Amino acid sequence: MIDLETTDNFAWRVFDQIGIKPTKRKTLLSIGSRPSSRDYILTWFIEQGFNATILEVYKPYVEQLRSKGFNVIEGDVRTTELGEYDIIVWWHGPEHITILEGIEVTKKLKGLAKEALIYCVPWGEMASPAVDGNNANIHLASYEPMDFLGLGMKEAHWGMTGVANAKIIGWWKQPD
Repeated sequence: MIDLETTDNFAWRVFDQIGIKPTKRKTLLSIGSRPSSRDYILTWFIEQGFNATILEVYKPYVEQLRSKGFNVIEGDVRTTELGEYDIIVWWHGPEHITILEGIEVTKKLKGLAKEALIYCVPWGEMASPAVDGNNANIHLASYEPMDFLGLGMKEAHWGMTGVANAKIIGWWKQPD
């Protein structure tokens, strides 16, 4: 069980603001997941009853995640054909592709999200090297709050630009 007091309180407040309503009938696409990290956002959605699928580009991670029992699609968000999901979450991932690619991917994902699309990125420029030999972990873009507004998303931010652990959460919901 996720202890909301010791993890990311900012994220939980934003999820409450977005109005995510847990149910066992909802589907989730989580884009990118490093098996060695504690993916508390994915864990939270699963604990709320979401039927989760992970899209992962790095084959060794795909194999590790599958060995842990996760439903994983091996592919790149830029090129992989995907179906619809109730909620699509890309937590610390949009910064791993260029801004121009991010614009196109956002359009694509909005067309696949039946209820909401949620991103989280570092606020400002944060260098990130390849991890575990995974070059897809390198940061190719940096974001500011206004970037999400330009994508037609709402945003909330915490911290200060360029400071460790500062983040922006951007979200878009299907109109009612």
